[in-house]
Amino acid sequence: MDKIKEIFQNKELMMSEKKNLINLEKANTDLLLLGQSPSECSLSFICLNADSIKLEKKYVTSIQKNYTQIGWNFIDNDVAFFNIYKKLVTTLFQFIRDTNFWDLNINLQNYELQKIINSLSYLNTLGITHGYLSFLSNIKYFTSQIQALYSKSDVDSIENRIFNLNSFEESKLYDKPQVSNYLIKNFENILELINSVDTHQISSVDNFFNAPYKMDYSLFHKTFLSDSILKKYYNSKEFQTYRFIMTEIFRILPLFGISLNRRNHLLFLCVKNIEHFYKITWKTQYCESHTFYNNHKILGEK
Repeated sequence: MDKIKEIFQNKELMMSEKKNLINLEKANTDLLLLGQSPSECSLSFICLNADSIKLEKKYVTSIQKNYTQIGWNFIDNDVAFFNIYKKLVTTLFQFIRDTNFWDLNINLQNYELQKIINSLSYLNTLGITHGYLSFLSNIKYFTSQIQALYSKSDVDSIENRIFNLNSFEESKLYDKPQVSNYLIKNFENILELINSVDTHQISSVDNFFNAPYKMDYSLFHKTFLSDSILKKYYNSKEFQTYRFIMTEIFRILPLFGISLNRRNHLLFLCVKNIEHFYKITWKTQYCESHTFYNNHKILGEK
């Protein structure tokens, strides 16, 4: 695959072009929006072959051949990966258009974005009440990282942005977690596409605790990743596929103006909503997971 970068005269022009591309019903599906750099006023795209794409020369500043990112080796066939990414990005862009996302205030934007996260958790074999554990894992790991790398005042500032809820958010905590049938259907189609091609393991959970710096890992991670039954599941294609889709969605979220702190705040909203509504904790779900996958193995199922 090739990566194409376009640099605009200013940030406003770049943001306007990005929104136009996301809002475009019949976009060029041979050239897919990949990312943005507000500081550089640039947008990046991927395509199978830049030589076959008609480009707006006044904005194009670089073409990088044979481009890849960490985790993309999960699918080593460029055409297969491109088609899977195309399905994912067009699905999310359609959802953004259908919700009139750009016209909403931040509270309502976050409410709609929670549907993406909740719908993704439905892909888990045991459903939303176990799929959400991946989001909690992201939060726990992130907080362990910042506590290892930043001063206490910086950590407090970041955690306030992630964990503090406003009155609107608190009012929704006990509501049934909202999902999108449109998203679930398309996420399931993406699963089928991935299952139809050869894949490689992204990484092994055996390396999880090998951070290049001293880190105080959470009890959550110590509990789940010391369980030999669950470690086999986390190394399986089933979970690696779920993780791959989640990672790519997280890479797309910045195109909707979602910073890392805001993303973690969204994950926290989903976690608390799911735990409150279903009256669960990660400890109850750990026991359920262990029992299920232990019996799964005993019964000789896949």
